[in-house]
Amino acid sequence: MILNLKSKKKQIAIFFIWFPILFAINANLTDYIYFGSSKTANINTIRIFLYIISFIFLVIYFFLNLKKIKLLNSIFFLYLIIFIIQSNFVISENFNQLLMHYKIFFIRDISNIEKFIGDLEIGLEIQSIYMMIGTFAALLYYINFNDDKFQNTIKLKIIITSSIIVIVYLYFAFNMWRDFFFNTDKHVILLYYSPYLSNNEVFGHVMSRSTGISRILSMISITTLLFIFYIKNNLAKTFSLAFIIIINTTIILLSSRFGTYSCILMSLIIIFLINSSYLKKVIILIFISVIPYLAQYAIKEYKLYKSITKLNNSIELKIFNKDYQDLKNNFINENTIVINRGIIRENKENKSLEISTTGRTEIWKKVYGLYLNNKINVWIGNGFQADRKLLTGGNSKYYGSNVSNALLNIFVCSGIIGVLIFIYINIKILIRIFHFIFIKRVYKNLNENFGVIISNNVLLFLYLRSLVENSISYYNIDFLIFLMCLYIIDKERKII
Repeated sequence: MILNLKSKKKQIAIFFIWFPILFAINANLTDYIYFGSSKTANINTIRIFLYIISFIFLVIYFFLNLKKIKLLNSIFFLYLIIFIIQSNFVISENFNQLLMHYKIFFIRDISNIEKFIGDLEIGLEIQSIYMMIGTFAALLYYINFNDDKFQNTIKLKIIITSSIIVIVYLYFAFNMWRDFFFNTDKHVILLYYSPYLSNNEVFGHVMSRSTGISRILSMISITTLLFIFYIKNNLAKTFSLAFIIIINTTIILLSSRFGTYSCILMSLIIIFLINSSYLKKVIILIFISVIPYLAQYAIKEYKLYKSITKLNNSIELKIFNKDYQDLKNNFINENTIVINRGIIRENKENKSLEISTTGRTEIWKKVYGLYLNNKINVWIGNGFQADRKLLTGGNSKYYGSNVSNALLNIFVCSGIIGVLIFIYINIKILIRIFHFIFIKRVYKNLNENFGVIISNNVLLFLYLRSLVENSISYYNIDFLIFLMCLYIIDKERKII
């Protein structure tokens, strides 16, 4: 009985030690300096304190149980090696400057601390420590507890973590919609330009922008689509279809090109692979693609109509009348209102069409230039946050731009050695996904393999995202979701 009690306490500790890693997303190590100034500041301090405690616990547990842990068979340990290499930032001159002035963090002089960390180089070194703690803690969690005796605890943790992420982002999306329809101060036709997106904060820190929200909504959409094929109850199917229409309409109005196109691509892959009748597939495809497109078009027209009638003293206007169409076009031009953000744009200088990458190709060219000028340590990289340290000129006083590609970020931060390990890991994962899809044919038995199928699709989605964002190459929501999915497919564990 005593042994059972000890085992339960251990399982509870393992369960709760994860959540400080999750809740520290979007925090700063220096949040503690504002402790006592407000409720938000106190919550942020607790977040950081528990985050560091979790990290210390996981490190101690790792070394105490080193002989029991099968490191050579752990794909999570291979991943950890990449970030161990990135820890080379601690031997940099900037980090040395941070250490030399460590005493400043133990005095309650907020203005001096803010001035000190406001320096680009120092601020980024502190952020690098934060990133190192997060990546190490998340990977050590799965290295330490990747054992069958902890499986039920990790399963519960994955389900609750996923639920928290979904609830937070749906709540955020709900408030965004509410602001979109009821805030009439500005002529906002696309959610991409919503004031709520640009001004909203969580615990004093800026929440995700359009691309960040659309990526979570896309994962929710993909999972809901699988759920439609999984469940038997017709009422639940109807509610799921209505839900996915709302989600997909939101994604389109957010005007994240990646979110829209990747969601469509992943939905087509699911519909192609799933074992169901062709008629059912066609009907569902219409519901999840055509109807959301028509819905977002109707919403944009409604928003334009309301803005125009407001300017014209609420005079009733006939939408299909030519005079209204002329009035609408003039209104759009005079107020420089953007109603679409397509992937193809016109280059007015040479009067040609080009693919819009929102500056990514320029960033990648700059990274190539840094490589040619020997600014990047080719073999081991420049450490955590190296892209932000090297790509200066961004809007923030703390950092420059990120490199917007996972593989490039690994190269800049951990060099060729890190890139080779990263490629090896992800080739192994892709082979496993290929095995599930084409050898085991898991899509033919959705009920038996539901958790594995969800994980496969989320992993493929994150790989697509990694082409245009740092995504799975550093500590963030994508990274934590990636690790959860990897845990499921690593040993084909059944979560549901």
